[in-house]
Amino acid sequence: MKPLFILMILASSFFATTSSAADIISAKALKSFKTTFTNAKEAAWTISESYYKVQFILNEQTLTAFYREDGKLLAVTRNISSLQLPIILQTELKKKYSNYWITELFEKSNDDGAEYYITIEDADNKTILKSFAGSGSWVVYQKSRKS
Repeated sequence: MKPLFILMILASSFFATTSSAADIISAKALKSFKTTFTNAKEAAWTISESYYKVQFILNEQTLTAFYREDGKLLAVTRNISSLQLPIILQTELKKKYSNYWITELFEKSNDDGAEYYITIEDADNKTILKSFAGSGSWVVYQKSRKS
């Protein structure tokens, strides 16, 4: 009987201290999100040390938004296809990196404009390229050798 009682106490204390991330998101961040993305569906919040992250669906697209505790929207990201890149970036990608394949591509939007991050690979290397807002060209953001 005693082991069952201890198990029940442990289980109840676990459920008492566990809550969903949405229960501990600041009211300002929640209000900002609901105001900015009024038709968002399936919002799933996570918390880091310096920001809140919410992944959601809006207009049939999966988006991710990042908020400060005071409710300020830091950035919004979305996965895109290479055909959604500005033409100048598509052209440079085909010209300089034609021997690579794309494994990830996303757009980040904030007050400074849109930036693009693309992960490209070949047999030996993995490279992340970044296009700064309005620059119209790619720069190497990170490069690593595959093992």
